[in-house]
Amino acid sequence: MISWGAGQQATVAAGTSSYSLTGLTTGSEYSFAVAYDAAGHASAPTSRSITLYDATLRTVRYVSSPAELAAMQNDLDAYYLLAGDIDMSEYDTWSPVGVNATSDDDYARQFSGILDGKGFIISGLHGERGLFAYIHQAVVVNVALENATVSKYSILCGVATASVIRDCRTSGTVVGSTPGGGIVMSMRNGGTIENCHSSAAITTTGRWVGGIVGWVYYVDGAATGVIRNCSFTGSLSGKGQVGGIAGYIQSTANPTVIEGCFVSGSGYASQAIAGGIAGEAYYVTITDCYTAGTVRSNGQSVGGIIATSGYNALIRCYSSAQTTSNLYSMEDGVIGPLCPSDTWNESTDTYCYYLSDAVLGTIGTYLTDTRMRDLANFTGFSSDVWAEDDQSDPINGGYPYLKANAPGTAR
Repeated sequence: MISWGAGQQATVAAGTSSYSLTGLTTGSEYSFAVAYDAAGHASAPTSRSITLYDATLRTVRYVSSPAELAAMQNDLDAYYLLAGDIDMSEYDTWSPVGVNATSDDDYARQFSGILDGKGFIISGLHGERGLFAYIHQAVVVNVALENATVSKYSILCGVATASVIRDCRTSGTVVGSTPGGGIVMSMRNGGTIENCHSSAAITTTGRWVGGIVGWVYYVDGAATGVIRNCSFTGSLSGKGQVGGIAGYIQSTANPTVIEGCFVSGSGYASQAIAGGIAGEAYYVTITDCYTAGTVRSNGQSVGGIIATSGYNALIRCYSSAQTTSNLYSMEDGVIGPLCPSDTWNESTDTYCYYLSDAVLGTIGTYLTDTRMRDLANFTGFSSDVWAEDDQSDPINGGYPYLKANAPGTAR
């Protein structure tokens, strides 16, 4: 046992295969160098770093190959760190970590450890599901999944229960008949998804389809779920409950919080209910978010922010998205630049705006194209949070964007 405090160094004797450290602080990053390989042979020192995300005693394992990635299934509580990029294109069909869990509540067989991707890329993953099937009270950070191809649920994770997912990004395709999400299919019983981005193309014949998460739901007493500083720039197509950030949100006493997010992709519902941020949502607070791109449906309930709203609060949001239906017009009340008037149930809007040359409904305030390009016309918007786009060299079509979540930011 070695005591290791801030600013101190610890040296381990050659040949030591494992050791324990005490005196570490949760939330801090520690650096070290490895000068011997797994077989005990001397090698050039390799710099490593590790961040303590919780106080749980865990085995630390480095992952640098498809086989080692698959071996995560053998120790679901460990702390894993990627040691380099991993190409999965030649690997046999992927079986996700945590796949042996038989239900959402079968926590013993779900991944409950930590995966820190360290910014490395996992490319070419292909299979029925994404990287994880089920995670519970897990931490997944700094993971990049590129050019993935899956036929169920999501590229990163199927069901995430009370977990933290941060600084992750996905690209590729999800094509199937189930609910789907760019990052997670189902966010359950709270947790946090933060600083995550997806440019995936998700096409399914099912409902509950979201650019970040397909379905958010709770059981009694669950903590509030938070989706913060996320973005979606891909394409969505589903039967219904389609949303740029979340398809369907089923909150109750503890409202889900969506803040600092934007969507500039496309969303389509083959039957009904398509929204720029959320398809169908109950007890949700959406703050400092915006949408662009297109939102459309074959039927009713199409909204630039929310398609079907119940007991929600929209604060400092705007939409420049095109909202259309193949069967209805804006005058029918089932399409809205922010939310359709006939599905705005016990909800409120504060300092919310939409792009138009005239009043369209009773929700929000319209701004012409010229006025929408000037942040001064967005009453209530803080210059600490929002930035005005450079009209000579725009990065957001000339419209305001979020300073902490700027379009095109390297991820």
